[in-house]
Amino acid sequence: WKPQRRKHESSDSSDTSGGGKNKKRRREVNNKNPVFMEGVPGIHPVLDQPRLGTIQTIVQEMCGWHKSGFPGCQPVSMDLQNIKLLQKMPYRVSWKADGTRYMMLVLKEGEVYCLDRDNSV
Repeated sequence: WKPQRRKHESSDSSDTSGGGKNKKRRREVNNKNPVFMEGVPGIHPVLDQPRLGTIQTIVQEMCGWHKSGFPGCQPVSMDLQNIKLLQKMPYRVSWKADGTRYMMLVLKEGEVYCLDRDNSV
């Protein structure tokens, strides 16, 4: 998988609104010292550019995400206010487990990345 640069993007910017061609994407905000799966050996954060940005871009493009930031879902507790949204849009609902949630990217054998909700890799 290779990230595809859109015609209106430079290598360090892209669209923030999902449609505007003249708006620049903010640089991703990343935790300078992310902790992943504490206590699990062999887990190391990706901190170097351009590798970090490339991995984030690959995940965003695979998800069809045209904004900056983490492209995964965010947990929402069901209440009377947002239960009506289930009628309006096709949502997925599941049990909300405690703990840190990760999105996993497997590029090839031996090259596996996890992204957290802060978009750290």
